[in-house]
Amino acid sequence: MLAIGFCGSFTTFSTFSVEVITLWQQNKKQALCYVAFTTILSIIACLVGLLIKP
Repeated sequence: MLAIGFCGSFTTFSTFSVEVITLWQQNKKQALCYVAFTTILSIIACLVGLLIKP
């Protein structure tokens, strides 16, 4: 189970990294916004999950 979680998170992060690099090559401003919004929304989603857990 631990290995599956590690591999899943690793591939998700790799996909995110490739998307950022691709966007950076096309449009640096769009890449920066993508990173900022993804990070901020991920933190908000985590906080909401912590607030609604029983």
